[in-house]
Amino acid sequence: MDVTAAPPAALEGPQLRFLRCAWCTTALFRPHLLCPTCGGGRLRSQVSAGAGRIHTWLKIAIKGHAAREAAVVELDEGFRV
Repeated sequence: MDVTAAPPAALEGPQLRFLRCAWCTTALFRPHLLCPTCGGGRLRSQVSAGAGRIHTWLKIAIKGHAAREAAVVELDEGFRV
């Protein structure tokens, strides 16, 4: 065993992973077996850089509870979370 090798991805810290179609380059956040755009089956796992912009923002108020805020972020890779 080589002790100078880089640590496995699981030890590098939190990562936001997504799938990218090898044929049409569509980015997919949720798990898929086939690309919904082209029907291709070659989906590759990639790690997002985590940069993007807020697409939608909302405040959720429930009577008797503190208000919560939620945002939909469009990441630079082309998908929303």
